[in-house]
Amino acid sequence: MLPAEQAVSYMVRYLDWIKASIRTICEMHTVNGAAEELVTVIHLMTVVTRYVARPNSSTTLPLVGYFEENWGLFSEILSVFGQNEDVVEAVCRFFKYLMRQNQSRFASLLQSTTNLILDGFRQTHISSYIYCGSVIVGEYGNLER
Repeated sequence: MLPAEQAVSYMVRYLDWIKASIRTICEMHTVNGAAEELVTVIHLMTVVTRYVARPNSSTTLPLVGYFEENWGLFSEILSVFGQNEDVVEAVCRFFKYLMRQNQSRFASLLQSTTNLILDGFRQTHISSYIYCGSVIVGEYGNLER
């Protein structure tokens, strides 16, 4: 396993490429096949998130921090592709794995995530939003304050 600082460097490099790819795809959303390409890129982001660090390790702190700084990316994705069930499912799956990497640190993104999924469900009734909400309740519903 790489030392944490080296792993974080590679993680940021991958995530910056993924972020740029997502923004490009969102700009070209009318191109045939854009949603499918976006799903593939979100799945890659999920893989990086799941395997870059062991849950609750020191490497997960910069991982969650990265997404705190770039949270607008998810609003952008869902504003452009929020009607596409495959995209919504990929985003919700990503949220699940990110919150499970470091539950206490992800708490800072909990309100933003909840707002995104409630707004998305209100507009589309896509079931992935319900599933994501159930994961949030499962992960955070029994936390002692």
